Amino acid sequence: MTVIHLVGIPLDGTSVNPARSIGPALFEGGAALGHIWVFILAPLVGGALAAVVAPLLKATPQGISNNDARADQTGANMPRTRTARSRH
Repeated sequence: MTVIHLVGIPLDGTSVNPARSIGPALFEGGAALGHIWVFILAPLVGGALAAVVAPLLKATPQGISNNDARADQTGANMPRTRTARSRH
């Protein structure tokens, strides 16, 4: 983000904040309004791409089942541990 701002702002007044770009474009109209599609389409494409890629990244490795190891929220396999209730 820093590089985008350091390079883009001096060249053309770059804005990477959609709210900062859409508001003035609506009031100015013209060419600014013609470029607004990027701020609407890009997040939708990014979200769709993430929805496709995320399940591929969370795939269970072969040979490890949910019965063999317990996965924590990060996806790392954790060994089973005793809880206070399981002790006799």
